[in-house]
Amino acid sequence: GTLQATILKDEHKAYIGYVIYKKFWNQGYGSLAVNWLKNFLEKNEDVKKIEAYVDYRNIFSKKILEKFGFEKIDEEKNDYVYRKFI
Repeated sequence: GTLQATILKDEHKAYIGYVIYKKFWNQGYGSLAVNWLKNFLEKNEDVKKIEAYVDYRNIFSKKILEKFGFEKIDEEKNDYVYRKFI
């Protein structure tokens, strides 16, 4: 899979994204990846909030984000927008 963060220094924000290959779903890799990236970004003084866009049908990604304190703040087309202040 993949894991990435885009840091917008002037906005003190990071967008995160991740993809877990279907063969590895429901094995905890998504939670491990999001938790690792969240912890990494918390050490960056330029980042005060983290956001993620999730397809509204993706139940597992929504649960992962909520598990780590992200809150749904908006809906854009077919995506939910989640945010966590750090």
